[in-house]
Amino acid sequence: MHEFNVCQSIINTVIEQVAGKSQNRPNILKTTVVIGALRPLVSEYLTFAYTYLAKGTAAEGSELILKRPQARGKCSRCGLLSERVEGSFRCVRCGGEKGEIIGGRELYIECIEVSN
Repeated sequence: MHEFNVCQSIINTVIEQVAGKSQNRPNILKTTVVIGALRPLVSEYLTFAYTYLAKGTAAEGSELILKRPQARGKCSRCGLLSERVEGSFRCVRCGGEKGEIIGGRELYIECIEVSN
């Protein structure tokens, strides 16, 4: 399960970002992460891994919020931007079968909520 590796990186980054922002050890309340639909990560496993790996850290007890944006594509023929169905691409406007993936591969921390 590479969800554990991803969550370890998230927790390390979150702790690094909040360290030094306050003289007290900040209490991380919530971490919001954007993970595109094309990323082969299971939300339930991510949530479990986050809770498990956060134990004993400044992130312990914090909530992991996952945003899973849909895959999006751009038709190579007419340029229409639309949601892309995994495994195939067919433009609803012109019927074109080739397109470029322009969204759905995201993986980043959007927001960290802390209290002192």
